[in-house]
Amino acid sequence: MASRNQTKKPVEQSADLLSPFLGPLLLEARERAGVKQEVLAKKTRMSDAKLRKIESGVGPLRKADLELICKVLDLDQDIIVLEAIRDLRSFILARLRRDPKLPL
Repeated sequence: MASRNQTKKPVEQSADLLSPFLGPLLLEARERAGVKQEVLAKKTRMSDAKLRKIESGVGPLRKADLELICKVLDLDQDIIVLEAIRDLRSFILARLRRDPKLPL
């Protein structure tokens, strides 16, 4: 019998750099707006599973999906993307401070 760890699927990694930073921002905005995940999924015509992946940062987050989520939550898409870029920049700088020899 396989152990529990052997049967778990590995966590997917997003193909793009911003999804891991956009997802949590979208989750926070949804919660701040008081919108349940199921409601947002229905309004954006996404499955709960897809929205859960987007909000957890493992995507995939297509441009059209981002536009629709921002429209439903009344968010400025440009601001959300800029916040994600800021968070990505902070993440990279923190990694470089810990290990300046990291290849860019």
